[in-house]
Amino acid sequence: MKKLLFPVIGIAICAHFLSACTEGAQGTRPIKVAPAGASKVSTDSSASKKNKIVVADTQGYIKYIEPILDHIKEDEPESFGLVRAIADHTWSINKLSGTRQGDYVISVMRTEDKKPLAWHSRSAIYLDSAATANMDDEEKAKLILTQMVMSVYVKTNQIKSQSDVKADKSNNKWTEDKVYRFFNDEDLEKIQTVTEYLLEKGTDAKIDDIRQKLKENKIIK
Repeated sequence: MKKLLFPVIGIAICAHFLSACTEGAQGTRPIKVAPAGASKVSTDSSASKKNKIVVADTQGYIKYIEPILDHIKEDEPESFGLVRAIADHTWSINKLSGTRQGDYVISVMRTEDKKPLAWHSRSAIYLDSAATANMDDEEKAKLILTQMVMSVYVKTNQIKSQSDVKADKSNNKWTEDKVYRFFNDEDLEKIQTVTEYLLEKGTDAKIDDIRQKLKENKIIK
């Protein structure tokens, strides 16, 4: 499985996590992950509807992710929430641009030009059309599985976005001492660890070992 170094914006660490392009003569392209609530994105709503994708029908999913889930389902019918993570989101491939504040938990951006690669919210996941056009099936699978693991992690750890703060304020549920749990570098490392583990060992590891790995990294409780 291909790896790519990228830093977290505002945090001085790097992690092998997500491929943004094929490796070869052009080399790898580093990407950044923005903290929760810092995301800005603009997509055309009509385009979003038009460019929806069925994740389970993509070749990357069929070749690399489906075998993992089939193995897990033998003992864990719900696949630790990973299948649900697909159903809980509308997935689409769009041309993304950072022009307005959005309801996004995590944003992934390329380092060299600061253009978005993917936007992850509670209800929708947008993948950048230009970036995915340069990915092979393996890299697309890693991008998709990353978002799946991220979705489960965000729910388990009650990660919040700026829109949550705004909603609480408007509903009079906000107080000065209320603590909001935002996405950080430790979250990224945990998601990275589990994503790579599943891609490398998810088809033959014991279910108890997979469960333990998810618990160790706080993907599940």
